[in-house]
Amino acid sequence: RELGIPTDLYYLALIESGFSPQAYSVARAAGPWQFIASTGRRYGLRIDWWADERRDYEKSTHAAASYLKDLYARYNDWYLAMAAYNAGEGKIDRAIRGARTRDYWGIARTRYIRAETKYYVPAILASILIDKSPQDYGLFALFSVIAMFVGNLFRLELNVALKREFAERPEGIAPY
Repeated sequence: RELGIPTDLYYLALIESGFSPQAYSVARAAGPWQFIASTGRRYGLRIDWWADERRDYEKSTHAAASYLKDLYARYNDWYLAMAAYNAGEGKIDRAIRGARTRDYWGIARTRYIRAETKYYVPAILASILIDKSPQDYGLFALFSVIAMFVGNLFRLELNVALKREFAERPEGIAPY
């Protein structure tokens, strides 16, 4: 909040890791915000033999907020910022050039970004909607608490179940 980014962007950590500080990816990203080492260091996280601050909730959350703020300043669009968080700035820059648009939804319909990134933003948006209105989706417990335990399984089911809805109505959904 202090950096001026939408607080709903904390759902990004749900999709990245299920909020788990122990999460570790095949790309060697670690912690709840899934920083790779170079990006973590760029945002002030200590990563060495003795400590890995990517796994520290407070420090990694501050680093992720700073990173997202920088991505928004670069793209002036929260959807592109989220996509760049997932795929990297270089990949999104190339996708913008290749697709000749700065519209995330337009880029998502092309071959310029991987399927993982195409469904990443809709998964975050779906998480926001479900958590704010779980009863509308047949859920009667706090979505965030449940999702912390089911993590990747839920993420996979969420992508499959909701990607069509978001692909058809992107203009009515905002992460802030």
